Amino acid sequence: MEKQKQDARGHSEIIPRLYMKLLPIQIALVIIGGLNGIIDNAFASNLLGADAMAVTGLFDPVINLLNAVNALLFTGAQVLCGKYLGKHMTERTGSIFSLDVASILFLSLALSVTCELIPIIITACSGKASCVPWRWRTASPSHACSPCC
Repeated sequence: MEKQKQDARGHSEIIPRLYMKLLPIQIALVIIGGLNGIIDNAFASNLLGADAMAVTGLFDPVINLLNAVNALLFTGAQVLCGKYLGKHMTERTGSIFSLDVASILFLSLALSVTCELIPIIITACSGKASCVPWRWRTASPSHACSPCC
């Protein structure tokens, strides 16, 4: 009983030490990520212009939503895998990891198809068939307009 209390105290002292050791590294990574975004935007705005940067600013909430979904899936898989690894249930850990990878693959493919189709639908509905990307153009202009026109 006494040994268990000593082990528990030892573990409770290790966690704060590790946390304080890793905290500066995590802060540095957040600062570097923020500076990277600022520097990238500064170079891109000089190269592309203010109008193009305003359009990319409209897309930032979508990127933030995707990052949030990514963080939820990643963190949830980490917690569940850690839980089952602690119980020595490696098969369950493998199935959770496989489910996470499969869900990320499905979401990535769905997002890729969606991002490819949205500009085509918008240009077709606006009547600017000449703006439709070359790989989606048809021989006759009558096929350039989608049913939503």
